[in-house]
Amino acid sequence: KSIVNFEAATVLDPFVSGEVSTRLRTLKRLREQKEDQVDDLMQDMIVNCNFKGIGDFLTPIAHSKDQVKKQKFKQSQDEISSSLEEIMNGAHRLLNAESDVAANSKSIAEKMDVLVDAKSELQSLLAAKLNLAYEIPKLERQSNA
Repeated sequence: KSIVNFEAATVLDPFVSGEVSTRLRTLKRLREQKEDQVDDLMQDMIVNCNFKGIGDFLTPIAHSKDQVKKQKFKQSQDEISSSLEEIMNGAHRLLNAESDVAANSKSIAEKMDVLVDAKSELQSLLAAKLNLAYEIPKLERQSNA
């Protein structure tokens, strides 16, 4: 927000104006680099199904009024929801498998851990796409049956 105000400011002195423009370009470039790093980190977290801490990155863009950030949030929301649905489907398959559930218990526990982490980080951010508060207990009931 400060950068936007800074851009709107008018400097009457040509030398100062040149200095301000140079510093502003540098600040914008650094900001873009930082945003790119955050985007890369979020993408890695999604690909690796490591959702601990991802809410801290998604919350600001979820509440942004900037159209590009809103689109970025929606894309991230879609990718995370898809990944979590795959994990839930995998857990359901393991629980419904004809083989001994005990043999699959480690894999089931790992999937449940990922889902619980995602719920604690993302429940409110994914509510429109996926209801983890409903899905996780459903899986727990199925595993205890």
